[in-house]
Amino acid sequence: MVQIKKPDPKQRIIETAATLFAERGFEAVPVREIADRAQVNVAMINYYFRNKNGLYHAIIEKLMGELNERLESEVAEGADPVDRLKRYVYSYVSYLRQESQTAQLVFQAIFLKDTDLDYLVERYWVRTYAMVEQVLREGVAAGVFSPIDSRLIPISIRGMLLWYFMSSPITVRLPGMREYRGEFDEKLAEETLHLLLQGLLKR
Repeated sequence: MVQIKKPDPKQRIIETAATLFAERGFEAVPVREIADRAQVNVAMINYYFRNKNGLYHAIIEKLMGELNERLESEVAEGADPVDRLKRYVYSYVSYLRQESQTAQLVFQAIFLKDTDLDYLVERYWVRTYAMVEQVLREGVAAGVFSPIDSRLIPISIRGMLLWYFMSSPITVRLPGMREYRGEFDEKLAEETLHLLLQGLLKR
């Protein structure tokens, strides 16, 4: 009989804590509950992460690292600026759908007093920001995109995509929006791209 191997203790802690933090917020989740749910003791959490803040930081690093790798890989395979922009948007939505707690956790991290925002921005956000800015600059230089402020558009794109996932408890309560879940996440990518390209493409 084939036995299914459980994730190692460190991975179980990260996965359990990510789910609890996303559901209830950082402050509302005690370390003891994380330990009980992950089937480890508190000493093991302290061994791997030092404290709850260290655990939260490790979660954000894991999620942002995975997201950056996926985005960079997808964009690198694009044939031209329009294709690279499409790949960026679809890949972003796909990851956030797969790791649905990412948006909530990143949003919470911004406001945690012990979050090293300088480190997170420099290590993760700057990379993808610069990547999208470069795609936009190339599109303008090639005459594909209209002249735009390539510094602001990457922020607008990320905001459009992240807000859908961060505000899902609100979104599903809006009139006619309850069905926009699961497979409808792809429609978000389509509509976002349609809106972007209507403004970006040179006519």
